[in-house]
Amino acid sequence: MYIGAWINDSSCSAMIKLAIRICKPYLEQCRKLLLYWDMMPQDSSLSIAAAKRHALRMIQKEYGIIGLVQRV
Repeated sequence: MYIGAWINDSSCSAMIKLAIRICKPYLEQCRKLLLYWDMMPQDSSLSIAAAKRHALRMIQKEYGIIGLVQRV
């Protein structure tokens, strides 16, 4: 079940930011987070969408990778 159903949008965006800060040193964990966030509904609120974009930029800046998530 989608975690956003249990919490409000501001809490969800704060958790996204916290998760990426924790996992930033670990590339594999970052990939897993991005895959999970890809499965979130596309009609997320603006704060959640902005947090996801910010997290992606942080990962790209850290690793210098444009296509971090590879689709299988």
